[in-house]
Amino acid sequence: MIKVSAVIITFNEERNIGRCIKSLAGIVDEVIVIDSFSTDGTENICSSFPVTFIKHKFEGYIEQKNWATDQATNRHILSLDADEALSEELGKSVLEVKNNWVCDGYTFNRLTSFCGKWMRHTWYPDKKLRLFDRTKGRWGGLNPHDQFRMEGETKTGHLQGDLLHYSYDTLNDLITQKEKFSLLSAKAMFESGRKNRNLSILYKPFWRFFRNYILRLGFLDGGYGFVVSKHSAQQVFLKSKLHKFLAKEKIIPNNKNICFINTHRLWGGGEKWTLDVATGFKEKGYKVFIITRQGNKLESKALRAGITVFGLKIAKLGFLYFLYSARVKRILKANRINTLFINLSLDLKIAGKAARSAGLENIIYRRAIPKPIRGTMKNRSLLKLVPTLILANSEETKRGVLMHFHNSLNPNDIKVIYNGIRINKKKQEPSRTGRFIIGNAGRLAPEKGHIHLLKLAEILKNNGLDFEIRIAGEGQLNQSLADKIEKAGIKEQVKMLGFVSDMDSFYKELDLYILSSEWEGFGFTLIEAMSYYKPVISFDTGSARELIEDKKNGFIIPKFDLDLMSSRVSELVNNRQVAARMGLAGHMLVGQKFTFNKIMDQLENIIR
Repeated sequence: MIKVSAVIITFNEERNIGRCIKSLAGIVDEVIVIDSFSTDGTENICSSFPVTFIKHKFEGYIEQKNWATDQATNRHILSLDADEALSEELGKSVLEVKNNWVCDGYTFNRLTSFCGKWMRHTWYPDKKLRLFDRTKGRWGGLNPHDQFRMEGETKTGHLQGDLLHYSYDTLNDLITQKEKFSLLSAKAMFESGRKNRNLSILYKPFWRFFRNYILRLGFLDGGYGFVVSKHSAQQVFLKSKLHKFLAKEKIIPNNKNICFINTHRLWGGGEKWTLDVATGFKEKGYKVFIITRQGNKLESKALRAGITVFGLKIAKLGFLYFLYSARVKRILKANRINTLFINLSLDLKIAGKAARSAGLENIIYRRAIPKPIRGTMKNRSLLKLVPTLILANSEETKRGVLMHFHNSLNPNDIKVIYNGIRINKKKQEPSRTGRFIIGNAGRLAPEKGHIHLLKLAEILKNNGLDFEIRIAGEGQLNQSLADKIEKAGIKEQVKMLGFVSDMDSFYKELDLYILSSEWEGFGFTLIEAMSYYKPVISFDTGSARELIEDKKNGFIIPKFDLDLMSSRVSELVNNRQVAARMGLAGHMLVGQKFTFNKIMDQLENIIR
């Protein structure tokens, strides 16, 4: 049987919280109440139950629910609002699914009470996803209408029984909620850059009334059904009018508001840089936003870090780019963005001109791969007219940018700022004995050269070395590499770990880190490994020479000399003291050149 944590957010809920907690008795294994500093008797009532009561500042429904979910000790979560309670049938369904958990999340219907009458048509079934594996998604949506969004390939089921919603005891409660949610929704729509067309102000309220009262048979709820349908339509109208009013205000950029756009589908070095630097600016007191592809890991990780995220549904249809560009422009203007960091060439096309049109002072295009940009007239125009600065992550990457544009781009407009790393002040770990562990981390893509690691493993195995290669990452070559490992008979020597969330443990367990990439703009994982006192080996990718001092903190190998690489590995296997000295030299180099604080100071200087 799995264990389930019930998580409830509250503010001045003395009227409802007791009923909510009682409905969970004997069903969940833990109850956590996250309170936004209530001034009524909410805390006193909670103290009479076996619950964990935590106070936390309210920054938005989505933000509060994500923070609350993170406080649970169990992986499986049942999320409730204080004015909700499990019906007896739903409670039994939750108990049953605890004994036979087969999906990633479960939905159930919500039944709402209005003035003491259950609205079995107008607001029903109002299906909610509230029971879920928290590792499979994150709270998202637009405040105040939060929703748990599943990520990747997930499976949901539906439970029998109703979630009872004791929301409106009087008509005045409904009116108050209507006005409050209309304003919150309008502000959220405005800040997300959504456009509100004049025609929608007319037809959306009508549609809402028609849907609730006619299609959902709201008239069977009697006069209550008519009142609820009418006020629901009024809320849609009020939200649209408030949104339109906000959109007409003059927007002035704020030099403390920074936005990042990175719409890559997978998680990799560029996405890590985006999240790290965005978090760094947030810590420095800037208001930070990220625009990314809806449903990817960057979105969920940024939300977990407390960063405002706008998700784009990107389709591989070039003629739709102008729609994405218009949305980005609205986001930039609505949030008074002064500085935009662009990470991908696709995003430069989507967001570059939008940023120019929105009047941003700093439009920074970060180039992270050394491959030359095609010297087309379109690219020449784009690079010349859009970015106010091009940021390169290495001298090698800068050379790649200038290769076809040395006549049209000023080298002084391309600034090199290396990636930075947060270094924990920890003592050097003693040299390990036993099996020699080699690590590699990165997206499973052709340019990362994992095929060379497999060939290296065959050579090392034939040489009789006792070793293990651990590959962290996921991507398009996952199955192909697994098949090659099986065919080569090196399953005992090569372990594919998939996506690794605990990279701290990954690096600590290594004796050596090998970067097998065929090209790299920077090689962030090299300095990560060096920060853990690990010696490193890399093919000569150009940028590797900016990070590795050959034979001092590691080895640089000519492409793709696997015999020499295997010889260097054997050298370190047979002389652990040399490996330890190299690891110490690498750690010292990272402290001198690549600390996160130094890099953040450089980035802050360029946007000033």
